[in-house]
Amino acid sequence: MKNGNGSQKNCIVIAEDDDLTGELIEAVAARPGRQVLRANDGEAALRLIREHQPQLVVLDLFIPIRGGMEVLRLARKEGDPKRPRVLVLSAQGQLGTEEEARRSGADDFLAKPFIPGELAARIDRLLGKEAVQ
Repeated sequence: MKNGNGSQKNCIVIAEDDDLTGELIEAVAARPGRQVLRANDGEAALRLIREHQPQLVVLDLFIPIRGGMEVLRLARKEGDPKRPRVLVLSAQGQLGTEEEARRSGADDFLAKPFIPGELAARIDRLLGKEAVQ
């Protein structure tokens, strides 16, 4: 189902190269009526974003082939009516990472390790839904 701007309603692309973390994010994001797709690298993430026009991308900054910041910038091109919301996840401890992600177009930022309930609430908020307890 497409919404008014051409993106797939409740489609989520997860870009995470760590299998355990990716599976946890998938489990948190999965709800009835949601399509959850996963990429293990930046190139695959961009391909899924182009093909499926998701409503939300959950993006790790440290993914291979194309890094998360590059994927973020390309996914959030100015003027593109199909651009998704982006939730950045990062374990990076450097000061300024969150600020750089937000300047590059991130809608939200969550540090790793994260609490699954907090991730679920942020996903729901970015999809325009009230958090489900």
